Amino acid sequence: MKTLLMIVFTLLFLTIKSQDFNGKYYSTETSFQDKENPANNFNAKAKIFVNINYNANSKSDNYITITDPETPKVIHKYLLTSKAEKMPASKHTTSSYLFKNTYNENSGINSDIVIYYNNKNQLNVMLAGKDKSQALKGLVKMK
Repeated sequence: MKTLLMIVFTLLFLTIKSQDFNGKYYSTETSFQDKENPANNFNAKAKIFVNINYNANSKSDNYITITDPETPKVIHKYLLTSKAEKMPASKHTTSSYLFKNTYNENSGINSDIVIYYNNKNQLNVMLAGKDKSQALKGLVKMK
């Protein structure tokens, strides 16, 4: 019975923890992939600021902002217009949440965003459009 309770509490804790990704972060690495023009693809160590504000019980004020310190006046704001869809774990992720058709206020373009924990328990954000995607990896929570 004790073992069963421990398992239930552990699963409950992991579920709660995996959905608690609100906060201010900076990435330690980024990668970009362009299917139409692979010459634009890159991986780089980069410090990019990410702010996640999401409340599953609210339809307003849900967003992600991304700021590159090299262009601090340009803040990319993605409005989270749908509820997070929990995705199944994979060999690369422990938990993932998909936000479909997020709206970029800067460009007016819709894209999908996946917030996920990799197998090293690092938080990551991936933005995916029709032909391009960018991943912000190894997010570190700021205090």
